[in-house]
Amino acid sequence: MEAVNIRIGPLEFDHADYDAEGDVLYLHVGQPSPAKAKKPRKDMLSASRQAPSESSA
Repeated sequence: MEAVNIRIGPLEFDHADYDAEGDVLYLHVGQPSPAKAKKPRKDMLSASRQAPSESSA
């Protein structure tokens, strides 16, 4: 992560990281923090695991 000053409209970013392989520039305000893992909600798991309903003819 490199300290920079980049302004896009009203937003000012002070840290940047360039991923050459993906050709992506990641911009941050302040030092980026690690991602926080969240447990999936049970209601979302059960809905996504349900088989599609079959309509009777």
